[in-house]
Amino acid sequence: MVRAYTTDELLKVAQASKGFKGFPKGYWFIAIRGKSTALEFNDKIYWFEDETFIHVTTGTTHKGSKGTAVICSGIWNHDAYAPSDGKLVRHHKDKMRCLRQVAGIFYKRDGSDVVKNDIISVNYHANNYDLLSKIKRWLIGGWSEGCIVENDIPLYVETLDMVKDQKRISFVIAEET
Repeated sequence: MVRAYTTDELLKVAQASKGFKGFPKGYWFIAIRGKSTALEFNDKIYWFEDETFIHVTTGTTHKGSKGTAVICSGIWNHDAYAPSDGKLVRHHKDKMRCLRQVAGIFYKRDGSDVVKNDIISVNYHANNYDLLSKIKRWLIGGWSEGCIVENDIPLYVETLDMVKDQKRISFVIAEET
């Protein structure tokens, strides 16, 4: 599991990442990708409003057992996600409220070192379609094909409610230090 980071450490990592243009207005997040196996929910996702820390949750930025895309670390993805409403912005697999990818995200595919920037439907979603569930999973399994997957469903629902009126959400992933 990723160690705890201070707000100051996280803001410095965000500032040092490629494409930093100042902290986004409103809500944004930084995900810290763990060093251990890519098949476990071992990452942490830190949510901010402007430069103020809101909360941290567990999840994964790894591709899981079925995925081929891995979102790049150290590069900002500006305005990449929009909260889904099931009408104008589709839910994840048309089943679950999510943060839907609506702009290009920097990623690598199939073990390649070539960085691409496209819309490839790598969404931010929960580890279960049942948003009333309190299940926390240990292994990613098929829950990520490159998506960012949150492992704490009650906190995930709270996050979606928190960001629901924001048009776009930016983020950056950093490697654990």
